[in-house]
Amino acid sequence: MRGLADTDGFTLVELLLTVALVSLVITGGFRLYYFADRSFVSGTLTADVQTDVQIAIRRITEELSLAHFVEFGRLPESSLDAADHFIYVNSKGQVVLHRHNGIQFLTSADPEAVQYALSFEAVAEIPNTVHVSLASENERVPYRLETDIQVLNIRLSGFKGTTPSTSVYFTEEPSQEEREAAEDFRRICLITSVFMDPDDPDAHTLRRFRDEVLEKSRFGRTVVRWYYRSSPYWVAVLDDMPVLSNILRICVEAVVFWLEWQAIITVVTWLLVSVFLGFSLMSKRGLVLN
Repeated sequence: MRGLADTDGFTLVELLLTVALVSLVITGGFRLYYFADRSFVSGTLTADVQTDVQIAIRRITEELSLAHFVEFGRLPESSLDAADHFIYVNSKGQVVLHRHNGIQFLTSADPEAVQYALSFEAVAEIPNTVHVSLASENERVPYRLETDIQVLNIRLSGFKGTTPSTSVYFTEEPSQEEREAAEDFRRICLITSVFMDPDDPDAHTLRRFRDEVLEKSRFGRTVVRWYYRSSPYWVAVLDDMPVLSNILRICVEAVVFWLEWQAIITVVTWLLVSVFLGFSLMSKRGLVLN
């Protein structure tokens, strides 16, 4: 007890050393916590970005692989039809799927999230294939994912627009005009069912006249639609009327002959008419010798 009564407490040097040691411990603890927190945030951000990119690429692949029409570089307009689909990066750097019924975010919808760069490009070496690239624009998370998408239902005309492009427009169903054309193709054709073989050169001549002349005007398209609708009826009728079938076959052959030689026929006709008019005029003037 007497020894404790004789103590004079801590000296200033001891107190400063103690405070310094405690400060070092606290600073080290904060630095360790800060490092762990930054590592956790960085790891979480990296995982989020990789997940975003992978999900977006998977969704883009699912949508484009079943597209029927693809046009690069086209952006949404004021009003959209039910068949219209757009994929692009909005002003906030988010990848979106834009339809007539709204916008769906393919990457994080958080305004503070990483922004992305999207690119579409037609692959020249592989027909009907689109190369898609999606990359993070955050320098701390440099992540990129690329893939080639085979568009299975694309029209025979191929892709539209120029590439590379940051946006793409596509439809997943054929247009009304294409449905009508496909329906016409499946319908019975009177000429190839009764008068000639489908691979006959005369049949190709009639098809060219249909596509290059009749389909160019509204009246011609109406005639073509009527022809295909009425063909089954006339096929059934002509099966029981061979005489009428032979007469119509001659008429069809005459039409084909005129289509193949119409230029020459027109020139010869005008020449004959000119000669006839010339002789008529000369005879009236008494210039033709008896």
